[in-house]
Amino acid sequence: MDISVLICTYNRAASLRQTLQSCCALVIPEGLTWELLLVDNNSADTTKQVCDEFADKLPLRYIFETRQGKSFALNTAVQSATGELVVFTDDDVTVTPQWIAELWTAADSNHKVSFFGGPISVLWESPPPKWIEDHWFWRVITVNYSLGEKDLLLSGENSSTFFGANQAFRRYVFQQGFDFSTKLNLGVNGNTSSAFGRVGGEDGDIQQRLFAAGHQALYVAKASVHHRTAIERTTERFFRTYCRATGIEWVRNGLGPDGQRRFLHVPPFIWKKCARHTVRFFLRRWTRPAKVWLAEEYEMARYQGMILEYLRRHKSSKSNAVDQE
Repeated sequence: MDISVLICTYNRAASLRQTLQSCCALVIPEGLTWELLLVDNNSADTTKQVCDEFADKLPLRYIFETRQGKSFALNTAVQSATGELVVFTDDDVTVTPQWIAELWTAADSNHKVSFFGGPISVLWESPPPKWIEDHWFWRVITVNYSLGEKDLLLSGENSSTFFGANQAFRRYVFQQGFDFSTKLNLGVNGNTSSAFGRVGGEDGDIQQRLFAAGHQALYVAKASVHHRTAIERTTERFFRTYCRATGIEWVRNGLGPDGQRRFLHVPPFIWKKCARHTVRFFLRRWTRPAKVWLAEEYEMARYQGMILEYLRRHKSSKSNAVDQE
């Protein structure tokens, strides 16, 4: 098998149908063999029925993963894949017809490169509010990624990493022991109404480990996809939830000062930063332009996420101590 395309999904049947419909328009080069693996991460909606709709239109294999969490679903997909190039996208993405062909051409022409990625453009399902559209903060709540109009070779730990909606790895990467980390509970876990349920980072984590091990990546400019951004992502509530998840991820990835003293189980400077940005946000929310108060809201929510994670860690360690007694 030449290519395995992997999609993990959870309770998004309607969106998934659009993604699969776009896959039907893929232009597959003559002689190229491919498969599409759909990992249902414990959905309770009509995801299985949607997959059945495309059984005679796509080389689709349906897999059910009961362990909740995107990293679990991703690893299950990888273990089932048989393609030499393992390609990933999401259930809220519309792929372009030449997407697979461009990734394959790049991989076939750059044998020393271990993984690949391409641009992602925003496809708003309805016009976003002006406060989002006019400022860079909309990049926080959707995926908009580009490194330019030319292919670009990447290497080194500080290189840009690709988004999971458009990334591909040679299969030997996983055969060498690399996988999507579940140790820190990375990956959306299904409860997306909670900041904890929106913690991501599994894609950047594996790519940074590959860079650290000396692997190279290639940005493929013509291998593009579109990220469909739903109306529910264009609210301040979603914005704050997503920013809190960023703070949680920051601590889980080891960027927090674990060796410092604590005040109510949290490093004091985080309490101070959160309080400062909270006051500034409420003072400016109804009196200043969006570009001013959005910056404060972003930082306020991010530090709230850090606090939530430190408190969760304390509660978890306390529970473990009680269980061991």
